[in-house]
Amino acid sequence: IVHEEDRERVKREAETVFITGKPALFHFRWIAKDGGTVWVEAHTTPHSDENGTVVGIRGVTLDVTQHHVAEEAGRQSEERFEKAFRANPQPMSLSTVAEGRYIDVNDSFVAMCGYTREEVIGHTALELNIWEVPAHRANFIQKLKQEGSLVNHETRFRTKDGSIRVLLASAEELELGGKQCLLISSTDVTERVAVQLALRPAAAAH
Repeated sequence: IVHEEDRERVKREAETVFITGKPALFHFRWIAKDGGTVWVEAHTTPHSDENGTVVGIRGVTLDVTQHHVAEEAGRQSEERFEKAFRANPQPMSLSTVAEGRYIDVNDSFVAMCGYTREEVIGHTALELNIWEVPAHRANFIQKLKQEGSLVNHETRFRTKDGSIRVLLASAEELELGGKQCLLISSTDVTERVAVQLALRPAAAAH
């Protein structure tokens, strides 16, 4: 009843139990009576005779199909997320909420900030001096927690060369790998804001 693709591996793992005399944990597939596939987890221990020779294996086998299916669905979901993240034309970043440490950024983010991916990943926004004023990040996180998500929230972003970009940032909090993370996508409106500021004196004169 062991799935044919798993038989040789399970056989080798069982032989290792006989050789080493140590307990082992097996993961493999069973073929059920109705032809369906059942993912199982077998907790095994060697069974020895009065001379201490291993003559068999005994243990408990658990049906972990539901857990396996959930893990597979999560993996596929993460793959779809990563593909959409990288392809997005808007600058996007993924960082930890607690420290602001960057986990990933897309190509649009790299092009905007002037840093390389290697210079960003693993570092915090405060280390890179990205926020115009450090307290602005704390205010941003506080507002996010109050409202659940943010849409087109104006922020000011310092690039590697020291110039300031005005962004409309949309953000949400999500859990990845057991950590609370911050996903931000931004629209650069620096030029639009500059034009608006330039037109104000002319409008006031009329």
